[in-house]
Amino acid sequence: MEEKVIERLLEIDRKAQEVQRKREEGLRSLEEDYKNKIRELIEKYEREIDESSKKAFNEAVEEGEREAEGIRRDTEKILNNLEEVFSEVKDEIEREFFLRIFKVKR
Repeated sequence: MEEKVIERLLEIDRKAQEVQRKREEGLRSLEEDYKNKIRELIEKYEREIDESSKKAFNEAVEEGEREAEGIRRDTEKILNNLEEVFSEVKDEIEREFFLRIFKVKR
């Protein structure tokens, strides 16, 4: 009878070890799955961050280009106005010069 009890205990022990081994395998598999999932999520978020950064960079560049174009247009207007003023002043100086020359000759 002791033999049967010992055999039964050994059988229970073998089954417990088998259950333990399967549980550890399952846990290792789950751990590997979680690590893979975490890695995939990290890669996904890194791609999204890269895309978001690129989008923000491109938007900033476009905004800068729009502002630069506005500054260029404003500068062109100012230069045109200055040219007009210069031309008017030059014409006035020429008129004044010729008036004085003719006035002196008379």
